[in-house]
Amino acid sequence: NSVMLSWNSSAEQCIDHYNITVTRNNMNPVDMISDTTSYVYPIDRGVEYCFTVSVVDGANRRGPDSMSQCLTAEVPEVPVIIPQPTNYPDDPDNLDDPVDVFIDIEQPDSSRPEVLKYIVIHDVNVSITPNTITFSSPTTTTTLTGAIRGSVYTIQVQPSNTLGTGNITSATVAVPSVEPPPIMTSMSSSMTITMSTSTASGIYK
Repeated sequence: NSVMLSWNSSAEQCIDHYNITVTRNNMNPVDMISDTTSYVYPIDRGVEYCFTVSVVDGANRRGPDSMSQCLTAEVPEVPVIIPQPTNYPDDPDNLDDPVDVFIDIEQPDSSRPEVLKYIVIHDVNVSITPNTITFSSPTTTTTLTGAIRGSVYTIQVQPSNTLGTGNITSATVAVPSVEPPPIMTSMSSSMTITMSTSTASGIYK
């Protein structure tokens, strides 16, 4: 396994090379030299790496370090499955029609290598075998077709990056038998009351 480092070329003159400083798990840093604006560095799983780059001129004078960039060489963290509202057909009276189930995947922020793809395993529409969907990042949503009203389904997701496949996370999705009524999220009103008085004059006995 390896990581590709790249950086913008410095505008300074008389650049001889770039100095790359690598720290593994906060241990003693190691310096390397690159004649180009990129470098491939081997990494091991379970290790945190931090990288900085500085410019060195022909007189071997070293400039300031760049901002440190850190990376944990590990498979992706477990994502969160967020079921979305079910898509019901236009005819609400036809209860035999299958419906679509939408899910959204929320991947936690992490210093690990980015997610390349998601593997979704589900039991919606058992007539389709295998019930596995694979799609590439950055897409984080998918549609499961053929769900039966009044059923409960189990959905599992595995994220994958260059170092392998992460742990499975699961969620259950209950499909209502009928389309639920809309939810009122907010309400505002404005009312102005104007009052006027009148005085009657007369003779009271």
